[in-house]
Amino acid sequence: LTKRGEAALTLANGSDFTGEANIEQGTLTLSGALATNVINVANGATLTTTAADLLSDGATLTNDGTINLGGNDTISNLLGSDTGAVNIGANDLLLTGGVDYQGRINGTGSVSTGPGDLILGGENTFTGNLVVLNGSTTTLDGSVDGSVDVNAGGELTLGSAERIADGAELNVDGILNTNGTESVNALTATGTLNGEGTVSALTTELNGATVNANLGDGTLASNGDTTLNGNSAADSITVEGGTLTLDGALTNNAASVTVENGTLAANGSVAASSIDVQAGANLTTGEAERLNDGVALNADGTVSLGGAETIGDLSGSGTIANNGHDLTVNQSSDRSFSGNLTGAGGLTKRGEAALTLANGSDFT
Repeated sequence: LTKRGEAALTLANGSDFTGEANIEQGTLTLSGALATNVINVANGATLTTTAADLLSDGATLTNDGTINLGGNDTISNLLGSDTGAVNIGANDLLLTGGVDYQGRINGTGSVSTGPGDLILGGENTFTGNLVVLNGSTTTLDGSVDGSVDVNAGGELTLGSAERIADGAELNVDGILNTNGTESVNALTATGTLNGEGTVSALTTELNGATVNANLGDGTLASNGDTTLNGNSAADSITVEGGTLTLDGALTNNAASVTVENGTLAANGSVAASSIDVQAGANLTTGEAERLNDGVALNADGTVSLGGAETIGDLSGSGTIANNGHDLTVNQSSDRSFSGNLTGAGGLTKRGEAALTLANGSDFT
């Protein structure tokens, strides 16, 4: 079927023909299901559906014009130039096959992709979620205004910086490949973040994630066995449980670090103004001088040194195992340490303020 002329044609009951549907001019409205798997909408032409699931799930839709969805729909392939627009309204669109769409997707509904290799190149304004499903490899060269959810088994590559709206929620259970700075409202991750880029969020929650990219400022909470191979400029870092393995660096000298439960394994450097290791929690350093020389360390849990270390104020009631390495304390305010400093290494006290070892210590 080829539709020409500016006047509208409505297929009130749809049609079961299997050849191509070409909308070259005007508007073709579908009020029933259309069986064909090939639909082409020319620049300036319009295809409108009035209900859900009127397009074939296996359809390849090439859109250089306008598509208006009247309900949720699933198609296989979406192609088209930057003259095209898909207006989904409050409906959800599922793209299951190959997509290289340079046009815009607008509305308040959501777009789900996968499985398949997809490129979304337009400046999209839909405010529902972009969901990258299991088996999908999606590249976002354009932008999205809504939140983004990368499911386990899915992969999203950001083509350049600032592809996701600043107010969005970004959830990564699969793989996210960064490319430049990306600012969002909140980041949660159980999957993997890769790339040279930086993801900045007001709140970041990592639960068993692997982060091979950099993280910006804001608050960072870690749970489960999480690895940070990049750098983080977070203002506050909390280890809520599990082990946070820091092979990169915490770079904010004004940050506060709290180990509530579990372990902070500082193989990389920790630039922070304070570290609070609470009772039952652990801080380990992988080698010498991992901690900021001026950091205030409150050790109510266990601190295990992997090399000589210099800190600022020392306080707490826990255990510091020096493991044969020397600890230097630059005390700037009067504090008491009522725990035990143990091991074959020594203690060097500097600074005019007083340090009291309330219960002594058995280091040798």
